[in-house]
Amino acid sequence: MEIQKSTGIVLSSFPGGEADRIARIFTREYGKRSFVFKGIRKSRKRSALVSEPGTVVDLVYYYHEDREYQVAGEFQVRNHFYSIREDLSRIFHLYLMLETVEKTTGFNDPGTKIFDLLNSGIETLASSPFPVNVTLFFLVHLFRLNGILPDFSSCKVCGKRDLSGFTLDFNDCTPVCGACSGGFRAHRSSLFSAGTGDFLQRAVTRKFRDIDHSVFSGEELHHVLFSMCIFVEHYFHIMLKSKELLFSNQRGM
Repeated sequence: MEIQKSTGIVLSSFPGGEADRIARIFTREYGKRSFVFKGIRKSRKRSALVSEPGTVVDLVYYYHEDREYQVAGEFQVRNHFYSIREDLSRIFHLYLMLETVEKTTGFNDPGTKIFDLLNSGIETLASSPFPVNVTLFFLVHLFRLNGILPDFSSCKVCGKRDLSGFTLDFNDCTPVCGACSGGFRAHRSSLFSAGTGDFLQRAVTRKFRDIDHSVFSGEELHHVLFSMCIFVEHYFHIMLKSKELLFSNQRGM
């Protein structure tokens, strides 16, 4: 048993007993861990915001290797991102980023770069007028950190670099031109323009702030994001509940 200090991002949480709350948190120092916030649901002195998904929190606790849940002794909210929580669409984008990290990472596996990517993604989501672009950019770089970043520069079959009218193969998320798309599990309901392919290539090589996001079609990027979510589900053998929330909300708007 030892005292540890961590800065973490709450990925998800749920009630534990009558007054507690259990939160799965991705810490910068130790990776994903589960914590119990004792009595937080009935406390008048301690903020329940500490266990809300997306909150960045500083923690001090006794670490017990044999415990499933660590008890958060001292904690403080570092950032709650109120601007995201005032916009339903941004909330769903936030949940998608959080759930993707939660379901593609293991416990107690330090991931400083993943923490920094997620923290930066949430900060950008809170201020950018292009939430779809933010989430798509985030997924591209999460793929990179996981060693599964596809080559977005050309058709995977024939090598054609003109990607007007391409689709994404669900198996590996690589572009397939219109002439080669037959027989591939691609998102055939959407044909993406060369400009959309250009966004994917820029996302790999540039910082988010260095891209002119106003020149790209939000609707096309929205469809690309859907295709990427399908790829994540297939590759990691998971279901993204936030995907249904995000895309059903978009259809209803």
